[in-house]
Amino acid sequence: EDTLEEVEVRSERGRDDWEDDIDSALLGNDFVFCTAFVTAFLFNWVGFLLLMCFCHTIAARYGALAGFGLSLAKWTLIVKRSTELVRRENAWLWWLVLGFGFLICTRACIQYLQIKKTWRQLSRSARE
Repeated sequence: EDTLEEVEVRSERGRDDWEDDIDSALLGNDFVFCTAFVTAFLFNWVGFLLLMCFCHTIAARYGALAGFGLSLAKWTLIVKRSTELVRRENAWLWWLVLGFGFLICTRACIQYLQIKKTWRQLSRSARE
């Protein structure tokens, strides 16, 4: 027969495992990050908005943000190469938008990796 203390310790361990599973589900994984990245990259701002509305994991949101940033840079290059809008007077604007897109992508990737690395050390309130 188990003593009352052993039963309480076992139930605490079970509760901790269950809470860890919920916390892991909130973080997401690398597959979710990559899927959200590709979706936002291919479907541009529509994919970004859909992912931000319907996916609530940290990995999906940062993947969508990174994909949107790279998509912004992609469309800047496409428009720059295919139209006559680029002139000497506004060439700086294209470089600014291109750099902003790469900055968004890089920052989202770095923030996701940083959150993923420090996830276990965060308090419960910080995880929410």
